Amino acid sequence: MSADVFPVLPGLGWSVLRTPMFSTGVQTSASGQERRTPYWSYPTYRIELMYEFLHDDRSVASNVTPSGRKSALRTIEAFFKKQLGSYTPFWFTDPTDYQVVSQTIATGDGTTKDFPVVRTEAGNAVSFAEPVGAINPSGFTVTVGGSGASPTLNSPYDGWLHFGSAPANAAAIVVTGSFYYRCRFDQDEQEFGNFMRDLWEAKKVTLRTVKL
Repeated sequence: MSADVFPVLPGLGWSVLRTPMFSTGVQTSASGQERRTPYWSYPTYRIELMYEFLHDDRSVASNVTPSGRKSALRTIEAFFKKQLGSYTPFWFTDPTDYQVVSQTIATGDGTTKDFPVVRTEAGNAVSFAEPVGAINPSGFTVTVGGSGASPTLNSPYDGWLHFGSAPANAAAIVVTGSFYYRCRFDQDEQEFGNFMRDLWEAKKVTLRTVKL
């Protein structure tokens, strides 16, 4: 994966807000009847994070990394600047939604070698499948027809698995592990507030998922 991974930092408070968004075209006739056209088959998300505290150490020069947890403010601020605000996408682990267990992503047909990695959000008699942004390769496992497999990730990564040999017809492709969202910052500016010596806050850090 070529993109940076959003840092995991102490101080993330409640609550994390996640807003799924679709795009629908609506045409209304003179009689009031509507014709609706869905433009997206799966949503983008707006994710809002609130950091109640971010440690810093003003006694350490800005070009020197403070020790331990005291580097939190500089880490997230430098990350925001490195992405050039909202310009550059990155990978983000949603603390409320980041893993799949025994997720069937497809069934082999003996010919196809590339398969998108999807995750299914399952509720009571309701479910919805959508592609993930990226796989976290640490601990990620794949089986084909019940046997372990080692597909490669397409490069640059696009959310698909590539098999050297096509999985057999009717063989279930099952994955277990964690995944990332592909995000960017929603704005080109980010506010940080200093409320106590060496303690800062970021009341709203807003991310928006980006489709490949």
